[in-house]
Amino acid sequence: MTSEKKRRAYITSHQIGIAAVLGGLAFAWRALGLGIPLVPPFIVDLCHTITLTGAISAGPFAAIIIGILIGVATAIPWTDMLGYSILGVLFCLNVK
Repeated sequence: MTSEKKRRAYITSHQIGIAAVLGGLAFAWRALGLGIPLVPPFIVDLCHTITLTGAISAGPFAAIIIGILIGVATAIPWTDMLGYSILGVLFCLNVK
């Protein structure tokens, strides 16, 4: 007899949905350039809030997806992709 273990999915459809909605919102926010400019290199926007909301509600894999979608709409993509993804994962580890 062979016993097959059922593999657990890394990310569920619910988490994919949350990541898609929040990632799309963050992408649109960043692509449209919505934000409050402060001193020239700094801009206040809602991308950190969106990333943390996704990390709380859907977990670290969704936070990585949201971070990637935020980074796609920027001038230097890898910095935002890496920064927002690490922020989300570390926040998940801190909360749980």
